Amino acid sequence: MFTHEDGRRLNPNGVSQRFDRLIARFNTIRQEHREKDWNTAFLAKRHRMPAAAIKTALAFGPLPPIRLHDLRHTAASLTYRATRDLKLVSELLGHASIQFTSDVYTSIFEEVDRDAAEAVANIVPRAHHAAHPPPEDTTTTDTPPGKILNLDRRKDAIG
Repeated sequence: MFTHEDGRRLNPNGVSQRFDRLIARFNTIRQEHREKDWNTAFLAKRHRMPAAAIKTALAFGPLPPIRLHDLRHTAASLTYRATRDLKLVSELLGHASIQFTSDVYTSIFEEVDRDAAEAVANIVPRAHHAAHPPPEDTTTTDTPPGKILNLDRRKDAIG
């Protein structure tokens, strides 16, 4: 929940619209700097922002398309990835149950869970077995070199 300085609730739609405007301004600043070669001081004055904010916008790469609500999902997935504690994530988000958190955020957690499973699999020691055991030695010391002993004794008996 977002509030005014005096504690009154902000309108959620207003917060989302403000976030969208900030993202658009960030992208505009980067575009103007790149295409028009405007310097930091000019951009700061044009956008009525501190030069430090302009420098930050120019220092980072382009922002991915993101909504304000996506930040909630990002925070949840980062918290889960760091702690692997779904109960903690559920409580931080204010959900009534872990089941709801799991149902809503499952698509995010599957990748994290897969990564965790692969990490565990990578530390499990494995014995290396040859794909095929070597063939048995069919020669004996009684067999002249180059001659293979016939192990099918029935054939020898038959003649």
